[in-house]
Amino acid sequence: MFQLPTWPAGNRRATSVAALEAAVNAALGAGGGAESVLVVPSAADATAEINARLEAMAVAGGGTLRVRRGRIGDPVRLDARVQLRGDDCTLIFDSPIVMGATGSLRIKGDLDEYWRGAVDPVSEVRVENTGDVPSVSVDTSDDPVTGNLVVQFSAASGFVGQFQPGDMVVLRGFLSPTRLAAIEKQFAFVVTVDVPGNRLILDRPRGLHTNADDAAEMGKAVGDPFTFRYRYYPTGAPEVPENELTSPTGEGAMATRVKILRTSVLLADKAPGGHRVTVADASGFQPGDLIYLSDDRREVDINPSRVFRNLVNMEILTCVAIEGNDLVFEAPTRRQYLTAFGARATRIAPVRRSHIRLGRMTWAGLQPNRNFHAVQVDYGAQCTVAVGMIDGRGGRIAQAIRLSNSHDCHAIGGLIEGAAGSGSGEGYGATLYYSTACSVQGLRISGCRHSILFQGTTFCAAIGNTSTDDLITAIDTHGTNCLGTVIAHNFIRGGARLTADSTRHTGIRLGNSSHVIPDRETLVFGNRIEGYLGPDDAAMDVVPPSADVLFAANEIIDCSKGLRASSLNSLNTREVMAGVQARDNRFLRCDVAVEFLSAPLMGIRDVTLIANSFTACRQPVRARGFEAGGFFTASGNVAMEPLDPTVPMFDLEGIAAATVTGGNVAPALDLAVRLRDCPGARVTGNNFGACARAVERLGDTTGAITGDNGVSGSPTGTRVERIGSDLVMPLSVTAVIPHNNATPSSTDGTSVLAATIATKPGEGLLIEAVLPYVELSGSTGPVTAHLFAGGVALASTTERITTGGSSGSPIRLVGRLVATGTTLTIDLRLGPSTAGPTITVGSKFNGGADPHLILHRDPA
Repeated sequence: MFQLPTWPAGNRRATSVAALEAAVNAALGAGGGAESVLVVPSAADATAEINARLEAMAVAGGGTLRVRRGRIGDPVRLDARVQLRGDDCTLIFDSPIVMGATGSLRIKGDLDEYWRGAVDPVSEVRVENTGDVPSVSVDTSDDPVTGNLVVQFSAASGFVGQFQPGDMVVLRGFLSPTRLAAIEKQFAFVVTVDVPGNRLILDRPRGLHTNADDAAEMGKAVGDPFTFRYRYYPTGAPEVPENELTSPTGEGAMATRVKILRTSVLLADKAPGGHRVTVADASGFQPGDLIYLSDDRREVDINPSRVFRNLVNMEILTCVAIEGNDLVFEAPTRRQYLTAFGARATRIAPVRRSHIRLGRMTWAGLQPNRNFHAVQVDYGAQCTVAVGMIDGRGGRIAQAIRLSNSHDCHAIGGLIEGAAGSGSGEGYGATLYYSTACSVQGLRISGCRHSILFQGTTFCAAIGNTSTDDLITAIDTHGTNCLGTVIAHNFIRGGARLTADSTRHTGIRLGNSSHVIPDRETLVFGNRIEGYLGPDDAAMDVVPPSADVLFAANEIIDCSKGLRASSLNSLNTREVMAGVQARDNRFLRCDVAVEFLSAPLMGIRDVTLIANSFTACRQPVRARGFEAGGFFTASGNVAMEPLDPTVPMFDLEGIAAATVTGGNVAPALDLAVRLRDCPGARVTGNNFGACARAVERLGDTTGAITGDNGVSGSPTGTRVERIGSDLVMPLSVTAVIPHNNATPSSTDGTSVLAATIATKPGEGLLIEAVLPYVELSGSTGPVTAHLFAGGVALASTTERITTGGSSGSPIRLVGRLVATGTTLTIDLRLGPSTAGPTITVGSKFNGGADPHLILHRDPA
């Protein structure tokens, strides 16, 4: 069972060489059986002899095979696939390996496939169409009525009786003499078994080619349907031992195989969570089985805006019990499965506890396409790969290490250097496809299109690796429904080289600009990323619709962008990312440390920044245009050593719920926070005392709450000013201000205080107009006061004043506004409500009763 390693004390990024070596040896020591040595006598292709030894070792129940040349330093040549298909087997190369154009190493299990009744062990229900050689044949076409796939057997085969309605079958076709693998593979359910007609009618049309190389080898193009018609090779079948589909007729025809999968459909949709599923028939399963839980949703089914047809919804679980037709799993399911898309449980026939270990691998020929992966584990369980060095510069186009459809398998240690191809799908370093609980650890990878790539994985990890000079990304989750990915303790350094189809580098990218199935629940922890200095480069990218991402304790050094929201390409429709959190990260010498800017094809719902530090960054944080109902939250972040003091620590725009609170610390800046069109924003409780201003409010910031940010020593975070009247006191007032519902007029009554103050656009002003003691002669009655700012009534009040020798009352008005210019005129006007009475102000307390303004400048 995969677990995160315990890292040495004080080392955040990588485990020690000794620890890696111990892990490799422990894994290799798990194999059973005896050890044997194969001494390869010459530089000729050794594939056949190695495969023969591996087959014998598998039959014997396991063991270790060491392969070497007779003279130290001489290489072992591999021109075809070396395939390890037995449990508890270990293959170790003591000599260097030189790969021919079609050489590869693979640990190969499969889905559990079977036949009913007596089956010729040689033919394995193979059916052929050889064209000009009479033989057993199969033809496939789409039924003109139903449009479904029809498999037409010859009358001589008798194979149709092997099948039953409801069977799920897999058709594999056209084995290339160079690739020695099925180019075409299609799964389908049997709807009708037509015994008299010797044919099967399946539940779906023929599949369509999605791989340009595969299609071209068949003379087809992407989008053309599979034909399952095969070429005839008059010189005979390729002489490759253990070629699982060598023609049984000996005529050199390449074979098509039809087999039944041990699978059963789910009886109901399955939501994530819970340890069991109910299937139609559990009789083919038993405790201990590895179960491939999946449905047939492709990228285009999950996101109709895309044309990609990769299946992306699956996970692998261990069955621990069978209860009726319920399969009970060791762990809870983590994905949703829909019966409308053929949700099912399929038994895997994995290779268990087998291992490959090699020293140095190079190429003597250019691979013909991207399908010859150097070292692969396919349908493995508890298997490992350990390499010294894979140097692909001489011919590698495919992936260096690939873990696919596997459970608890790991690539541990070694160097992957360069590739001969860097186009789409070419020249990857280490990859994990459709696997569960697998990892790549301790690898050093340089000069690859993607150093490490995840696709459709569940709880897989990249830990303690080093990547340098990647051509697009160092570590990439690829926007293909990866769930629970851990990217931890890696060292990543960017370079200057780019592929022809890319314009920028990224250290860690979650999501993809073309593939847009959300990667979820991703942890990016304790990585060091540096040197992504191109004008559009970034240390870490999040691409929509990625969701529930945590970036924690990473060090980002000398990068153009630290953490960025990255948009989709123009072929997509708009997508939204959600649940992005960054905490305890260190950003050093970044132009922009954190940048989340919405775009026409990219929405952002929520971003949370906690306890990050920004040192010598030109701009710490920019965020703009979040979704309705979304939010931005920043707490406990610290900026230091600013490169440009005119750039605010936080520049926020178009975010209704923006919260900057909880002790953020800014250095000596002109401005700490800029808010533009952020109604409902809250900027409080921060340490912005070194800044000239705390908050600048532009556009619509209605309802924004700011204050207590430590500017100018004020406990409220505001600067308080007292502005007195220039008029001689005491002052008598007789001009009337009508007591009615009319709009206040700036000509009514008498001005008792007029002032022009300097302002800064965007700063918040709270103006208190205070008349401490107002006396009224004549009859007791109402007195009205208006406060005008910029010629507009800001506040108004009417008070009842009692007459008498010692009678008098205070009047107070309060108004709030956001300054839009550099000056503001303020006018406080007072008057009785009717003609006759006289008001006197400023007659008491030796000037203490004079009219005055208390001006609170919110540090905008």
